[in-house]
Amino acid sequence: MLGLKIKLLAVLTFIVFFTTALFSGCGYRLASGTVETNQPKKEIVAANLVKDILEKSLDKTKNQATKFRFQGWISSKVQKRLTNLMFNDGTYDRQVGFFIKGSLLRTNFIYYRWKDNSYINGGNKWRRVSSLPNANEPLRGFEGLLVVADRMNKLPDQKILSQECSVFQVELNGDDIRKVIPTGISIPNYEVTKTFLPTSKLIYTIWIGKKDSYIYQYETVLTMPVPGAGMLDQTTFFRFWDYNSRNINIPNPERFGIIL
Repeated sequence: MLGLKIKLLAVLTFIVFFTTALFSGCGYRLASGTVETNQPKKEIVAANLVKDILEKSLDKTKNQATKFRFQGWISSKVQKRLTNLMFNDGTYDRQVGFFIKGSLLRTNFIYYRWKDNSYINGGNKWRRVSSLPNANEPLRGFEGLLVVADRMNKLPDQKILSQECSVFQVELNGDDIRKVIPTGISIPNYEVTKTFLPTSKLIYTIWIGKKDSYIYQYETVLTMPVPGAGMLDQTTFFRFWDYNSRNINIPNPERFGIIL
């Protein structure tokens, strides 16, 4: 039992760390378009059409999204233990880096990357940290969805911050969950997690702009049984906007008193 709890703690730590590293997002759940109990009517759309829309969106977002703003959160719950990791204010510039104001366990922090250097401020003091895996590209990793495009359902169109979006959703079980990694969640390769996956469920929803094909929002809802500890429920939500806005500027290190 103790061994399982230790492994569970390791799993939770890994999931929170890796989703933080991938940003892949705040206390506005209902406004964000999260999945509710009364599911919207699903439409049948040809698998090749869904894949074409996804491929176009992934290509444009990857190659043309040089600047944007983002917000998000990651909520993890096991029994009565709830951990919220909030990204309240984020700006990204591919040329120089990104800047995030967030909070974890009610503790505010700032994560800042300037070119090849990464810093964190958790109490009015900056310290240099190792760059997080894949954190250089907050929108990287969505390619995994192409593998399950043939199973995605089309939900009714929805406006996200005045942008009309096509909404797609897929529900995955067992090892199929690994097919969307590293998007949204990441499952460590522990032997113990292999016993969790057969009865685990992941609902993945993505919002894509109908006019410009940019990714404006995504949400993953993971339910995973953990022997000896109950259920792990984790929701990851992120929203992106102001693509390529001239008003997005990442301050240089000197602005914060950081000496390179």
